[in-house]
Amino acid sequence: MDWSRIKNIFIIAFLILDIFLLFWLKEKQDSENFPLMTEATFEEKLEAADIVVENLPTDVGKNQFLINATAKKFSEEELNLLTMKNQDVEVKDENQQVVEKDGIEIISRLEKPIQLNFEVTSDNMKPILESTVLYGDQYRFWNYNEDKRQIIYYQTYKDFTLYNNKSGRITFYLNEKNEITSYVQTMFNTEFDAYGEQEILQPMQALEILYSNSMIKQGSTVNNIELGYYTLVQLTSQVLAPTWYFQVNGEENYFVNATEEGSIIEMDDPKTITE
Repeated sequence: MDWSRIKNIFIIAFLILDIFLLFWLKEKQDSENFPLMTEATFEEKLEAADIVVENLPTDVGKNQFLINATAKKFSEEELNLLTMKNQDVEVKDENQQVVEKDGIEIISRLEKPIQLNFEVTSDNMKPILESTVLYGDQYRFWNYNEDKRQIIYYQTYKDFTLYNNKSGRITFYLNEKNEITSYVQTMFNTEFDAYGEQEILQPMQALEILYSNSMIKQGSTVNNIELGYYTLVQLTSQVLAPTWYFQVNGEENYFVNATEEGSIIEMDDPKTITE
């Protein structure tokens, strides 16, 4: 037998068979309109990972400004208003030295502690905030730390929260009887200088950055999404940039720079708390 000839016949037969199968598969794909394999969209990835997104903002503009902020100096008249509310007040300057006026940090001790016989929420605390501190309507409730017995507020700009900023913050201190005994207040001048308008990331784009960096785990729920501001540059004043805030599973907080940089801000790191 001519084995060489038989081998060649087999090779030619297999080539013909391969060509036939390729044509058959192409015709079958065309006839049944098989979709081409494409990468899943971000929304499809969230669905596959069982990640739920609640309260997605729909009214955020495409462009936002940077803002420049300077520390407010509290006048003698403003401090006298607190004294008239039965508060023992002192004020410190930029060097943490006690001064008589024009300081930037108020330290107040209440002569009569305020009993909190209710759940600590933004709504329940509103009357105390407005009656106790200066310009309370310009701050937003952030959290209540039961272990540290502290209630934190941050200042706002046009209804945007100035996240994690010691220069625009109120901290109420509670005793073991659940009474407010003192507070510390700092504040920016309300004449913020807005400039440098630029396009920002939309909320789902910022969320995708967190997801891509394995910050959002399978089965999570994104409870809240808000746009605020975080300090970008700190000199004699502060330059603050638009920042997306995400609350996950009711307790985890994540922040993403909303400018085209799109970097994740590690807010839990004490180094990121701006002075």
